[in-house]
Amino acid sequence: MVFIGADIYSSKQIKPSHIINSVAVGASFTGIGSIFSAAWFIADFGTMGVNYILGNGAKGLGDMIDEKYGPVYEFNEN
Repeated sequence: MVFIGADIYSSKQIKPSHIINSVAVGASFTGIGSIFSAAWFIADFGTMGVNYILGNGAKGLGDMIDEKYGPVYEFNEN
């Protein structure tokens, strides 16, 4: 959760991947939720690795979702 918070702080945006990853981290503390959370993280990082090998950059599922739907909320610079 600290890394998600740091990413939100540095980008000044809440992105769909932040929400998905926060839910996955929260669900990982339950028995069944940990299975789904592990599946999400494996799929996200696996996609990142495949894209990197194919020369498309290290782009995971979260990055693709963020690109398609854009930020959920942007913080004002003031």
